[in-house]
Amino acid sequence: MNQIKMDDFLNFRYISNLTENPSRSQFAYTVAKADVKKNEYTHELFICDGQKHQKKLKLKNKASFVFESDQSILYIYTKNKQEEKSVKEDKKTIYYRYHLLSSKTEKAYEFPMPCSIHKVLDQNTLLISATLTSEQHHLYLKNTEERKSYIKELNKQALYEEIKEIPFYFNGQGFVANQRNQLFLYDIEKQSFKPLVDPDFSIGIIRLSEDKKHIYYTGQQMTGIRSMTTHVFVYHVDSNQTDILYHENDCSINQLYLLGNEVIIAGKDMKDFGINQNPDFYLLKNKKLEVLTLYGGSLGNTVGADVRLGANPTDGIHSDKIYFLSTVDDHVELCSIDRHGLIKMEFQFNGAIDGFVVINNTFYAVGLYRQKLHEIYHLDLANNKANQITRMNQLVLKNKYVALPKTVYVRYNTHVVKGFVLYPDFCRLHLD
Repeated sequence: MNQIKMDDFLNFRYISNLTENPSRSQFAYTVAKADVKKNEYTHELFICDGQKHQKKLKLKNKASFVFESDQSILYIYTKNKQEEKSVKEDKKTIYYRYHLLSSKTEKAYEFPMPCSIHKVLDQNTLLISATLTSEQHHLYLKNTEERKSYIKELNKQALYEEIKEIPFYFNGQGFVANQRNQLFLYDIEKQSFKPLVDPDFSIGIIRLSEDKKHIYYTGQQMTGIRSMTTHVFVYHVDSNQTDILYHENDCSINQLYLLGNEVIIAGKDMKDFGINQNPDFYLLKNKKLEVLTLYGGSLGNTVGADVRLGANPTDGIHSDKIYFLSTVDDHVELCSIDRHGLIKMEFQFNGAIDGFVVINNTFYAVGLYRQKLHEIYHLDLANNKANQITRMNQLVLKNKYVALPKTVYVRYNTHVVKGFVLYPDFCRLHLD
């Protein structure tokens, strides 16, 4: 066995952005790899039907994409230096369209601000998300000359940050002071943006109804110090109206789910353990939270690792149930909850599930399994078996020493603490 060297990390591949197509017959994902010369990560887009994995696109250093339909994908891309300059200096976002059947690409959209397509609502409407300061709304409101003047002013201010609120910085994002998560409806024919919230409102969770006529979201009006609680709203696309579904300041909302016509909240009152308190499930009805079930377990994957890049979906709706991930001790489990509050452990994974999708009524997950790097697995729920269907990192750790954790227990009168010991490669060290 050889020891892992520094350069070996450059060969790691990171799987993220698992995304189902509209008919849920295929899913797409990106695979990232470090480019040491450019000091960045490059991404490739794959399509899978559960059996075959096909590499479709090289996305350069951007991994953002969305299914436009079963036949086409929209993705952020720059084709030449002129487009790269337009994105970097003019603060624009360019999307290309990839036709899955013909493998042809074409330029689809050029937006006048940094943004991403969240969903395609219909043939003429896109749901756009963007993180902007109140002043950056001028990027899409001003005419060409006023816009150029504003960008010059932005560039002058690029050397410093004026901090007036908390939080002002996030790991992986940089400075976030004065920035708000915003939502827009984009009219393709008119090439116009309609903001759904006030410029000083910041949106959190976004959920779209099955008919794409109702946009549910959480968020709060920013006032200098971000609150640990958020409110719940719904925007009705046809009537252009927004309703407040929950406006109390007593719940920190972890997740919002749409199960048929019901809105279910995973949240906590923070009375016992503050923001680290595990959530319970509530039914949001008549602007009140009714206890659906007292869960108190972990929500999501909290298994720490430095071999990830990007994000994957950690919940979803299937067969009239909410499926979600839960960290239990040293592994992650796939669980479900129905509309009556019944929680069931559906799959116990011997490792960390980082995200999952459901196509053709079958579950597929990306995760870290038995000391391996990222791979995609078919989850056989009936037999609790994980079948590996990718080999992205098959050769990276071949003949490399990876320590197998040895479990240890420290016992006290009131509780037991579980831990692990990772032994070094003693034989190798001794021989050297």
